[in-house]
Amino acid sequence: MARTSSLWSRRERAAVQAVEVRLDPSAAAAYRAWAARAAALPEAPAKLLRFAEWYGAAERAWLDRAAAAEAWAPDEPDPSDREYCRSPAEALGHTRRGDGLVLHLVAADDGGAVLLHARFCRAAPAFRIERRWTEDQRLSWGELVAGYPCKGCGRPVFGSFEHKPTMQRTPEEAALHDAEEAAFLALHPDCRTTRWSYGSTGLTHCSACCPPPPFGPEQSERIARILVEIAESVARRDAELTRRWQATQPGAAPAAAAGEQLGLWPPRRGRGR
Repeated sequence: MARTSSLWSRRERAAVQAVEVRLDPSAAAAYRAWAARAAALPEAPAKLLRFAEWYGAAERAWLDRAAAAEAWAPDEPDPSDREYCRSPAEALGHTRRGDGLVLHLVAADDGGAVLLHARFCRAAPAFRIERRWTEDQRLSWGELVAGYPCKGCGRPVFGSFEHKPTMQRTPEEAALHDAEEAAFLALHPDCRTTRWSYGSTGLTHCSACCPPPPFGPEQSERIARILVEIAESVARRDAELTRRWQATQPGAAPAAAAGEQLGLWPPRRGRGR
């Protein structure tokens, strides 16, 4: 079971929270200019990082310092972590560790210095599917249709009884279900993750060990159309956000005041944890 922040020792918490990066004067000035403009827009700061030239170097410096202090060893970044964060008014970036714990990075301006430090993100899921299969283990559509077995566990993809809700199974179907469950657990006794099966008669497979089945030609075409529509929508939103960002001006008092009146994110002061 992955550990969550509530299971961390005080020493571990203190080690992470002690890691700080002080922005140099030019980066601090860039941060303040960016923060003043960000306060005029309704988006959370993390969505405006594309306009923050100062952030990339500051984040790398924090991660390097945390690694040197042996306080934090991040896993690959997961953009979805940002979606779960309940502190969008302060969270800039997210960094996840292999055991599922997530930190969000925060910039604090105390008037004399700008510091980047971390807080525990309790809202992000404290788990992640550990993928042990590789891309070359994925079946092609032709292999799936030809009946090739899963290259992850060796079990067939098809060949199970028809899946039905528990209360709708006959005694014979219930016995078949128990046998299928036993066969699955014999190959995956320690897997505690999601499962998948293909169609109503697919055998059970493990998301961590077994690569998912391929899409068929019609599915691929439908997904391609959806992806094109999503890409066009994202491009329109990005263009609109860029236009509104360019319409803001550094130190524009009316815009910043309007942002505060609407309860939007103002530049934070103080170093509260």
